[in-house]
Amino acid sequence: AFAPDLAASLTNLSAHLAALGRLEEALAAIAEAVDIRRRLAERHPDAFAPDLAASLTNLSAHLAALGRLEEALAAIAEAAGIYRRLAERHPDAFEPDLALSLVVQGSILAALGRTKDAHRTFVEALQILRPYFLKLPRVHAELMKILVEDYERACRDLGREPDGELLAEIVPVLERLGLR
Repeated sequence: AFAPDLAASLTNLSAHLAALGRLEEALAAIAEAVDIRRRLAERHPDAFAPDLAASLTNLSAHLAALGRLEEALAAIAEAAGIYRRLAERHPDAFEPDLALSLVVQGSILAALGRTKDAHRTFVEALQILRPYFLKLPRVHAELMKILVEDYERACRDLGREPDGELLAEIVPVLERLGLR
C-alpha cells in the first residue's frame, strides 16, 4: 500500500542528494525507487509504467553524472521504450515525455562518440516535440532550447547543415522567447 509513496520519497531524496553533490548516495536512492516502481509496474502496468519511466530517466541522469555512460544509456533506452508504448495509446499525455527521454538518450550517445545515432535521436525528438512546443511554447521552451542546441552540435560534428525545414517554425519562437 505504501510502496508508491516510498518510491516517490526516494526519488525526492535522490534529487536533493544530487543537488548537494552526493552522487553515489543519490544513485542508490533512485536505484531503490526504480526497483520498487519496476515491481509495481509488473503487477499494474497501466498505473505504474509512467512512474517507472520517470525513475529510469532520473537513474540515467545520475549514472551519466558519474561517468557510467553505458549503464545510463541502457536506463534511458528502457525509459524511452516505456514512453513510446505509452505514447502509442495516449500521445498527448506521453509524447513530450518521450521527447525528453530521447534528448537524454541523444546526449548520452553523443558523449559516447556515437554522433550519427545521437543526430538521428535528436531529429526524432524534434519531430515529436515540435507540435507541442508550437502549441505551448513556454511550457516546452527550455527542453526545446536544449534540443535545438544538441541537434545543431550533432550536425556540426557530422559536418552537416542543420535541416532548415525542421527548424523553420521552432527558431523564430525561441527567438521571440529570448532563448536564442
